[in-house]
Amino acid sequence: MVIKHVKAIKTTSLPVTILIVGAYLLFTMGLRIFAKSFDLPPSLAQLTIWLVLLTPFAFSRRVAYSMAFFNVLLSLTMIYKSQYSHGGPNVINPNAFLTTTVSGIMVAIIAEVTFRYRAHQIKLIAALQEARDRAERADLAKGSFLANMSHEIRTPISGIIGVIEMIRSENITPRQDELLAMAADSSDVLLNIVNNVLDYSKIEAGKLELANEPFNPSHLFEKVARNFALMAENKSIYFTSSIPDDLPEYVEGDRYRFRQILTNLISNAIKYTDSGAVSFTVTSKIVGESVSFTMAVSDTGMGIPKFAQEKLFTPFEQGDNSYRKSAQGTGLGLSITKFIIEKMNGDIMVQSHENEGSIFTIIIDFPLSNHKESLENKHRVITNHAIQGTLLLAEDNKVNQLYLVHFLEKAGFNIKLAENGAEAVELAKAQQFDAILMDIQMPIMSGIEATARIRSHEDDRSLARTPILALTASATEHDRATILSSGIDHFCPKPVDMRSLLSKLQKIIG
Repeated sequence: MVIKHVKAIKTTSLPVTILIVGAYLLFTMGLRIFAKSFDLPPSLAQLTIWLVLLTPFAFSRRVAYSMAFFNVLLSLTMIYKSQYSHGGPNVINPNAFLTTTVSGIMVAIIAEVTFRYRAHQIKLIAALQEARDRAERADLAKGSFLANMSHEIRTPISGIIGVIEMIRSENITPRQDELLAMAADSSDVLLNIVNNVLDYSKIEAGKLELANEPFNPSHLFEKVARNFALMAENKSIYFTSSIPDDLPEYVEGDRYRFRQILTNLISNAIKYTDSGAVSFTVTSKIVGESVSFTMAVSDTGMGIPKFAQEKLFTPFEQGDNSYRKSAQGTGLGLSITKFIIEKMNGDIMVQSHENEGSIFTIIIDFPLSNHKESLENKHRVITNHAIQGTLLLAEDNKVNQLYLVHFLEKAGFNIKLAENGAEAVELAKAQQFDAILMDIQMPIMSGIEATARIRSHEDDRSLARTPILALTASATEHDRATILSSGIDHFCPKPVDMRSLLSKLQKIIG
């Protein structure tokens, strides 16, 4: 953006302010002497002063210089008339001439300095605005790229994980199951990398916000420990956990981010431990209306050298960045973990000695919650009893169609399949479904537009509202908010967790 004309400078630097004030004082004294010497009215002297000081700010350079020249001529004319009116010779008083000349020169100097300053300010403002515009465009492009990258990577990962789980649900040999488990673990690693990159981009943009909802800390700790016990067993590492029985039933906070902290630390401990043990210990202390959790994750792994500890929480840094490093990762996990802990007003400490292991200690306080509703109904395990119902599945990806239909039919649902949003709308108009599973990015018509048309059809005919669940690889908070504000009732990110999806369907259909 280029600014061609600015009529006023709203802010003035100190040197220019001093120059203007000094010029004002000089003109005041000079013109008072001038007015007194030639009996000029004080108002005329003041008018001259304001013309001198305001002309450069109000007009173009040509007009300013013209006014300065006119000011000198006017003064000379008044001096000449003053001398003539007193009966003296038509000679200009040297002092008056000097004052007038200085007056004109000062007008010219002020005009030139002012215009040069204004030109510099204009160029500076234009450069700053251009830099800001470039930064904003780059930020938008980066956000768009990350969102598209997330979607494009999550979609095939979703298919890979779904097909792996589908095969593992069949009758296969233990060796085949072991190989498939390895493939599933690799997919989870890739998904975790994508999530870390997205989280880091949110942190950079200042858009990573924490939820505040009641959750059961005991269940969260036990689930985390149970999941990592299997991971440690696969590496032949001894894993222990110590979780008190007297923890508060519910606390207020962000359950997902809290679990992410523990997951990052315990997975790192197992990842960097080739033999020995990993332990996870929790202690708590009630302080007023809050509970303070102290969690320690210790391992007997490779340890962290002193020089590496200093940059341990720096983005993209790892304890071993050499080509011989023993574990994979982006180097974002611990920096994200530290950011979340600090955002929760907590603290993280590390003790480590090379070849002896490490201990990470976290302290976080959570407000106690009076919540009594059982959240296990929201996250309960699906029973073996089939769920009766007819679902409309709108999904254009063939692989996702394959595994979703497989598990949904296995759970007892009848499935109608639509390969784009337009087909979904026509099927929804022709038949009442118990629920609709709607992909968002589809050819011909998007899931959001299809949802809007389905809702319009229901409103026009006073039909019951059909629950719609979004199945999408678009996982940013902005995407989530946009989707849930479009008439869709629930959000299920891809790769789809079938247990979570079936739990939601069981709750909706009952």
